This record gives sequence, C-alpha cells and structure tokens, in this order.
Amino acid sequence: MSSSVSGTRLDAETIIDILGEYCGSPVETIVQALASKGGYFARLFLARRSDLPADLLAEFADINDLRLRKAVAVNPNTSTDTLEKLINDKSAEVREQVFQNPGLSEKVVIGILCSEYASYYLKLNPDFLSRYPDIKASVINFYADAKSPSMWSSFITSIQPEIAQGILQKKSNSTFWVERLAVAKNSKASQDILDKLAEDCNQLVRAAARDTLQHLS
Repeated sequence: MSSSVSGTRLDAETIIDILGEYCGSPVETIVQALASKGGYFARLFLARRSDLPADLLAEFADINDLRLRKAVAVNPNTSTDTLEKLINDKSAEVREQVFQNPGLSEKVVIGILCSEYASYYLKLNPDFLSRYPDIKASVINFYADAKSPSMWSSFITSIQPEIAQGILQKKSNSTFWVERLAVAKNSKASQDILDKLAEDCNQLVRAAARDTLQHLS
C-alpha cells in the first residue's frame, strides 16, 4: 500500500473519530478540532470552505504546503492581512489564486498594480480598470509620476483622462517631446496647458495641441 493511500485512510479514520467524539458540539468546536487534530486532508477541506474563520485561514497560510496555501489564497473569507502576505508568496500558483480572490481590498489591488505583478493581474482580470475608475486613476498617476518610467509607459499614462492636472502640468514642461505630445492629446488638459503646447517648438506637439483645442471648442 502506498504511503499516500495509507495517509489518506489514516486521515479519514481520524476525522471520523473526531466527529464521533464531538457529536452534538457547536460547529465552531468541531471545526477547531478538525483543524488542530484532523490531519492534512481535514485542513485542506476546511481551507476551501468560505465560512471558515479568518484566524484559521491565517494559520493555514503559514503551513508549508502548496495546495493548502492555494486554497487559502482564493478563499473569500481570507483576511486582507493574510492576502497581503500571500501576494509575495514564492509560488506563482498561490499568487494567481490571490489575484482572483473577490475579497481583495482597494489598497491591496493598487499595490499589485503598482508592482511587477501588474501585467499578470490584468491578464487575469482584463476589465478590472474599466470597472473601477477610481483605482484606475490611482494607478495611472503612480506610473505617470514614476521617477524613471519608460517613454512608452509615460506616453500611455499621460494621454489618459484620469491623470491629475498637476502631473499634466509637469509633463507639459518635459524636455522629451513624446511626453509633451501625450499631454497635447489629452482632452482633460487645461486651456492654459494646451495654449502653451499649441506654440511648442515641436511640429507634432503643436499640431496635436491645436487639434485638441479645436475639438474642445
């Protein structure tokens, strides 16, 4: 008999013994007994239940077992603190489950979208930013105001209508014409910014600013 089969049988026998011992006890008592005495498969079963207390899920998250951490990561009852810890899990499989958890707070999502996992998260949740414009604005402003953004990411963020006016003002004075061009194309840029860019030294920037002004008028 293989060790996995014997282990499963032992777990099953232990679970039956616990259920018999605690028969008639409150559900919370039975759950605690299964979590502490029931063995691996009992904990895995519990971790998949959306009604499991958050403190037990937090305990399971600290156990060095991939399947158990994946179950905790996707459980909607897992606390924000536990999810924040699992975001940086060494396993990509665990992180993927976290990214699909419906209980992620706005703070946690913004943190993900302002990290190296941004593209991974958006691949799993492609319509997220369109559904949550407030978060979209926070993310856009983070990348637009980053210290060393790539020229491409700077252009993409600077043409978004959710970008803050203060950042548009700063970008309109950029020494890089591509950044000024993005601001010139932004319909939310102020009249003063567009008037200034309509006289820019770069022909493309001037044309874009004048075109935006024309459409706004």
